[in-house]
Amino acid sequence: VDTLVADGVAVAIVEDTDRAIEIKVTECLWAKAYRGANAADLGYYLSCYPDFPSATAYNPKLKLIRTKTLMQGDEYCNHRWVWEG
Repeated sequence: VDTLVADGVAVAIVEDTDRAIEIKVTECLWAKAYRGANAADLGYYLSCYPDFPSATAYNPKLKLIRTKTLMQGDEYCNHRWVWEG
């Protein structure tokens, strides 16, 4: 899996199908900055949590599934967008 690095973010595409796309983020400038300022909770609510309503706002049939974030101390973020219906 190739990793793309740009603007302080490193992303690898894990899956890309008609029904789902999944990426793995191994570096994130936002997580680094907020965690460095001992403000990971604030960073999660300002930078990570909005991804969920943004997916639904883009299309009500689009669902984001994410169980890990760098912001919360995990080794990577796992973003998976799934088309429902």
